[in-house]
Amino acid sequence: MKKQMNKPEYFEYSSAANINLPTVPICSWTIKPNVEITKEENLDLSKELKTKYCATSPNIRASFIYIKNGEKISLHRNATSSVFYVVQGKGNYNSTKWNDGDIFTIPYETIILEAQTDCILYSICDEPLLYYLGVVPDRKIFEAVLYTKKEIEKNMQLLTDPNAEKNRQGILLGNTSTTNSTKTITPTLWSLYNKLPAHTFQKPHRHNSVAIDYCIYANKNVYTLIGEKLNEDGTIKNPKRVDWKTKSVFTTPPGLWHSHHNDGDTDAYVLPLQDAGLYTYQRTLDIQFVD
Repeated sequence: MKKQMNKPEYFEYSSAANINLPTVPICSWTIKPNVEITKEENLDLSKELKTKYCATSPNIRASFIYIKNGEKISLHRNATSSVFYVVQGKGNYNSTKWNDGDIFTIPYETIILEAQTDCILYSICDEPLLYYLGVVPDRKIFEAVLYTKKEIEKNMQLLTDPNAEKNRQGILLGNTSTTNSTKTITPTLWSLYNKLPAHTFQKPHRHNSVAIDYCIYANKNVYTLIGEKLNEDGTIKNPKRVDWKTKSVFTTPPGLWHSHHNDGDTDAYVLPLQDAGLYTYQRTLDIQFVD
């Protein structure tokens, strides 16, 4: 078959400068309660995003990883960065041991995870970005880091003030490889461990990166409102409501206003993971808060 030539095309500037690409939809997924077989289950929106590769957002692939007790899973990712949250169980990666509630990062390399109990992990990586660029990583750009649940909770106490009038009661996870640049969990990826106290709400904000939010814990009447515009009083106009469910994931598309609400009697916790490390480095995150 004769190879098709790539031919030049030309476009009038004002009509072609802003392209209507497929939008990132608001979607949700829930982890299965039991580990039946060892596998990785992708949260795939490639059909909606019209990509030829698995993607949850243009730059990120998210997945649930199930590993039976005593078994291993080998992950071959065309990615510079991977982040893992341990939903349940304990196991190890090389000499790093992880338990319930821990978070760890792994740079470019073949990843082998070994379970010491039935394990479920939630993970994101920047694989779609590399597929879009048509590149493969050839070296590590950071070293693996473990954030234990104990240390995360300790720093939540140290770095947040429950009595302060702030838009967030959460901490950003960073490490020494990004301290002098983006202050993010990897050079491309970003993580916020966020507490939403009972009977409170966090004011609307927006940013250019896609947030993929994992709900660590929420009881009844906890939700996010998402919309394009604000009312005069700073609330979101005609919002779509996404209810938080423990061990579930939902997407927050780029550029949309969103606010978090807890009308229940117990504190809720959410872990947004997104490509904001990349956006921060590019000076394009443009995060905005309602006063």
